[in-house]
Amino acid sequence: MTDFTFSWPMVLLAAGVVIVIGVLVAWGVMALERRNRAELTAERIQQAIGEALAGERALAGASILPVAVLPAGGRPTLELTGYVGSDAARAKAVRLTEATLRRLRPDMEVIDHLDVLPSLNERRRPA
Repeated sequence: MTDFTFSWPMVLLAAGVVIVIGVLVAWGVMALERRNRAELTAERIQQAIGEALAGERALAGASILPVAVLPAGGRPTLELTGYVGSDAARAKAVRLTEATLRRLRPDMEVIDHLDVLPSLNERRRPA
């Protein structure tokens, strides 16, 4: 024979544990979905900026990688990394990025990490 006796406090405790676990799982799924949406939005922004920069003839020969960061709390940023051939090309890349972001996501801040590396022909010219 078993010594099992029905106890309401134990049933309520078990129900409470099941409810708490269910709430935690639901919260985790919502947090993952929010992060996935932010990553998809960042990818879309990076692609749009990359296409805009690639279509600019003044930036031919430049290597620019836009990296969008959309934190859960805080201001979203877009970092421009890579190199351009001149200060004018750098300014053009930043202006074009800001103009494209005003259309896509006006609250994003552009962070310029571009390096200016003159082309080999420009470095060989006598002073």
